[in-house]
Amino acid sequence: MKQVNNIKELISKIFNLSQHRLPKRKIKLANNIPLSDTDYQIVNDICDIFIAINNSVATELLTPPIGGVFWGKAKPGMGPFELFLRKNRDEINHLFLLYNCFRDFCALAYEYDEYTPVPDIWVRRYASLAQAVKRKWRVRIPARFGEIGWKIGKYPVNRWTCVNQERINVMTLAGITDYLESQNVARILEIGGGAGEMGYVFSQALPNCTWYNCDLLGCLIYSTIQLAINLPKKQHCIYIGNLDLPDNLNEKFLIRCPNEAASKQNSIIYIPHFLIEDFKHKLNIHFAYNTYSFGEMPKESVMRYAELLSDFLKDRGILFEQNGYFPERGGDNPEIILESMFSRVALPPEFDGRWIPNGPTRIWCNNPTGKNIASFAKHKTVNTIIQALMKCDDKIDIHYPNELLWPKVYTLFSSIQNVEDLYAWNHDSH
Repeated sequence: MKQVNNIKELISKIFNLSQHRLPKRKIKLANNIPLSDTDYQIVNDICDIFIAINNSVATELLTPPIGGVFWGKAKPGMGPFELFLRKNRDEINHLFLLYNCFRDFCALAYEYDEYTPVPDIWVRRYASLAQAVKRKWRVRIPARFGEIGWKIGKYPVNRWTCVNQERINVMTLAGITDYLESQNVARILEIGGGAGEMGYVFSQALPNCTWYNCDLLGCLIYSTIQLAINLPKKQHCIYIGNLDLPDNLNEKFLIRCPNEAASKQNSIIYIPHFLIEDFKHKLNIHFAYNTYSFGEMPKESVMRYAELLSDFLKDRGILFEQNGYFPERGGDNPEIILESMFSRVALPPEFDGRWIPNGPTRIWCNNPTGKNIASFAKHKTVNTIIQALMKCDDKIDIHYPNELLWPKVYTLFSSIQNVEDLYAWNHDSH
């Protein structure tokens, strides 16, 4: 019997070593799946809707409140995101690479072997963290829209992949992912969904879920395009409320009634930030989250979202947020604001926040779910994730030369005549 156990242990060790083996190949732009003609028509329809929304709304609604680095510099209307409205096929095919406020590094570094000659700290962290959760909760974003990186399985892994995987691991550690799995239709809201990568992960892990993304109009178009193409089995609805829009838009993507949007199953609902008030007392969700942007917003904006979230989450919902305090950037302290509206949910005592390099992580709740959420996480799972986080005590070994790489992105596009001016304009806008 002892010999059998020793053999099992040896096989297990060999299996674990093979699972943690670092990749030897990259997925580069040449390996990306380009838009098909059908895909491109979908993108055109989505762009037409966003153009119509932009043209129908008063500038003061489109423009974020004054305060915070990005918020204070955002232009009226689409701001630096007007690039999309040209509907250029090459630009859309590389949308993850564009200079935006979602990713704080230039992913094009993974295209050049001189900048990323070996799997960097983020790829090594991802390899360890991904093994600590169920396969369905591994962040695996398709090689499209300029998503590149070291190849693990069939998917590219880069810095942003690791950041998102880290968030999923902490959510699993807290029992949140198991809690969501226990729902027939999990309803999830992100404030500031960026390009929609986390929405993609939730949609893959919870096939029947509905994911709501509330964002600035110019940001919302990123997630709408990416997810409409990468998740064709989901219903995709852009909430427009009572806006007066032209009749020639593709009605397939439009939803006007907040009650209908709040009850959708197996859907993704895109909500412009100035229309989120329409969902007050109508939206009842299981889980909401925000990362980074609360720390960049003025106090009034965080208070507004906190009040809405307390309504959306009041019956059964949990709030997860990962935000720093950036007074030097003009932001306020989101922790102080949120603790005036919510009760804090304790993470497992073994968890050390210093393991998370992407901002303080907090969980909030005002209902009995908060007291019970830890019971959803299995003890074995908690230990496995804790061990994975402890093993990730690694050092940053590659510094991405962003100032050199951002201009290179725009040389990919034949539609752009003056690369230096365009890069400077986008860079100054942030």
